[in-house]
Amino acid sequence: EVREHLYYRCANNHPNHPTVRWRAEDLDQAIHEDMASMKLDVELAEWFRQAMVAAFADTDAQQQRQRQMLLKRRTELTNMLDRLLSAYQSSNIDVVTFQNKSVVLKAQLAEMETAMQSCGGVSGGRGDAALALFDWSQQAADVWLGSNMDSKREILGEIALNRTLSDTTLC
Repeated sequence: EVREHLYYRCANNHPNHPTVRWRAEDLDQAIHEDMASMKLDVELAEWFRQAMVAAFADTDAQQQRQRQMLLKRRTELTNMLDRLLSAYQSSNIDVVTFQNKSVVLKAQLAEMETAMQSCGGVSGGRGDAALALFDWSQQAADVWLGSNMDSKREILGEIALNRTLSDTTLC
C-alpha cells in the first residue's frame, strides 16, 4: 500500500531562509478561507455595488457636462478667430493687433483641445473593470474550489503575489 502526500514548500534556498512546508489540502483550505473573507453579506454587497454604479454614473455625468462646456468654449473661440480674420481682411484692424489677438486665441484653443482630451469617461473602462473585479471578489472562494491547478496558479498570480506563508498561517 502506497500513501502519497503532496506538500508545498518555499523555493527560496537562501541559507538563512526558514524551511516552510504545507500539506496541499491545508494550503488549499487556507487560500479558500482567505478568499471567503473578501465576501460581503449579500445585502451589503448589493448596496456597495449599487453605490459604485451610482458613483461612476455621477462621474460620467459630470465629465459629460464638462465636455459640453469645453465644446461650447471651443466653438466660441473658433468664431472669435473667424471674426478677427474678417475684421483684418476688411481693414478694420491693423496687422499687429491681428497677430497679437490671433496668438492669444490660438493658445486658448490649444488649451481647450488639451482639456477635452483629458476629459475621458471613467465607467467605460475603469468603472466596468472595478465592477467586474468587485463581482469576482464576491465569488472568488467558490471559483477557487471549482478550479483546476492551472486556474489556481493564475488566481494566485493575480491576487496573492504579496502573500507569505509562515509555518502556521497565510499572511
